[in-house]
Amino acid sequence: ALRQHVAELPEGVADPSLIQHFEILGRETGFRLTLIRSNGSVSVDSEKGIDDIGPHGHRTEITEARRAGVGFAERYSSTLGTDMVYFALRIPIGGLPASDIAFIRVANPAESIWGPVRSNQLRWWMLLLSLSCVALVAMTLWIFWVLRPFHECLRAAKLMSAGEFDSVPNLIERRDEWGTLADSFRFLQSTLFKRELSTLDYREKMETVLASMKEGIIALDGEDQILLANSAASLILNLNSIRLAERKLFDFVRVPELSRAIDQTRFQQSFSLVEFESTHLPRRTVSARVTPMLGSGLSTTADVESTPGVVIVLSDVTEMRQLESVRQDFVANVSHELKTPLASIKAYAETLRLGALFDQEKNM
Repeated sequence: ALRQHVAELPEGVADPSLIQHFEILGRETGFRLTLIRSNGSVSVDSEKGIDDIGPHGHRTEITEARRAGVGFAERYSSTLGTDMVYFALRIPIGGLPASDIAFIRVANPAESIWGPVRSNQLRWWMLLLSLSCVALVAMTLWIFWVLRPFHECLRAAKLMSAGEFDSVPNLIERRDEWGTLADSFRFLQSTLFKRELSTLDYREKMETVLASMKEGIIALDGEDQILLANSAASLILNLNSIRLAERKLFDFVRVPELSRAIDQTRFQQSFSLVEFESTHLPRRTVSARVTPMLGSGLSTTADVESTPGVVIVLSDVTEMRQLESVRQDFVANVSHELKTPLASIKAYAETLRLGALFDQEKNM
């Protein structure tokens, strides 16, 4: 509207009515309005009137308006002592050649423009922060809801590894893959519980059988560590006060014959039979049968062939050997006692054979 008004004035930029018109527009809009001639001099200003305020042709907004029709700039105003925003518009001057132009410049403090923008930015940032907090809380709840089945399964797995089979994942209400996993987990728990009961029952039966045996049973792994030993073995080797399980046999049994028999069994993969005298009093004679236990070897390195374990059956043959000794002594004594009568009988028989049988005087 101001552009059209200036263009319609008969005297153009020199019209006296422009002063009053610019002052009224400046008060109504709150902007500082300046009319600048083509040579850069100020024709009228809404605050200074027609007072000379210096040339303005070199200002950035005027230079851009001269080139492109409109110009914009923001800079510090030493006159007003604050940052200002300038907008310039190129207009034709009425009553003069069409080639002659002027510029209308609008100035306003930058704070009045950027202040509301910064205020809106602060509101937007506060809104964004609030939405971020809400999204964070929602994401946390969602993650908790998603990961809760995993933690439930992990808790149940830890309890199951500790031997508690009555704790199942609390996922009955789920109808998705987690619910299916919980059902499978419950089935697995039931199966493992039954297998553990079966294993414990079998172990109790085996321990009962081994405990009732007169022979001693010792099972060794490839490192001579005791896997199993019954009470008879402890009694025969006089190891009642020693816990045998998970210990090395030759840490407390010093019997070279037994050690050689074990090495021979492992090397030849066949049973070995050996007898030895016990190292404790009273002395006992022990017979040991060593048999390879294939498939139970342990190896410390992957490139070394596994060493098989062995099963040792110990028998106390003290009484049997004593009976054999008594029998041998009895046979020797009987042979000695019968030796003289037999010699006499043999001599008489030989005499009779040589003719004394028909000699009436000698055979009477």
